[in-house]
Amino acid sequence: MRKSILILAAALLWTIPATAAETVRTFSKQLPTEDIRRVDLDFPVGEIAVDAWDSQRLQLDVRLECHRDSDSCREAAQKVRLVYSTDDGELHVEIKSWPKLSGNGLEAHVHVQAPRELPVDADLGVGELHLAGFTGNVKANVGVGELHLTLPASAVSSVHADTGVGEASLTAGGRHYESAGLFTKELHWTKGTGASKVSADCGVGEIEVRLQ
Repeated sequence: MRKSILILAAALLWTIPATAAETVRTFSKQLPTEDIRRVDLDFPVGEIAVDAWDSQRLQLDVRLECHRDSDSCREAAQKVRLVYSTDDGELHVEIKSWPKLSGNGLEAHVHVQAPRELPVDADLGVGELHLAGFTGNVKANVGVGELHLTLPASAVSSVHADTGVGEASLTAGGRHYESAGLFTKELHWTKGTGASKVSADCGVGEIEVRLQ
């Protein structure tokens, strides 16, 4: 039952026609992180890239595209909100008021740059999430789609990857580990020499972790 529900979600939420995209809205925001101990990111649908950098600020750039030439898509884009807050040392960034089901052909492209030493917790409902370069703890979750993590091997102590329906792979220390199947599959690696812990979860789709 769980597999059927997730596959249905993928069909409803991630079916975008192969047409030319029109950029209908953009957001850009830079936030201080001096008193922040963790970054929490929450996005519904889209292509998300989260990269580490040496600045002590978080840079957020969002581009909303319509893949259908329709007023309903443009109207939906105008309702989307970018919300951020700080509470107890956590910087939370979220996209809200996303249209239901197919999204009217609306797609988000998000690029986040954050201090490399900060722990990151990133959630994406449907789409592709790429996260790279962080030396702190990393927790990443994709409901339906693809999750790609590229992290410095010297910083990582362990990796736990869990896929409901799909496959997970890990490249570390010159070796390749892989798990795939129709039932829950997990990879658990504890041979790192660093201090950070990596947790990756994907309901339906693919997880790729590279330590280099």
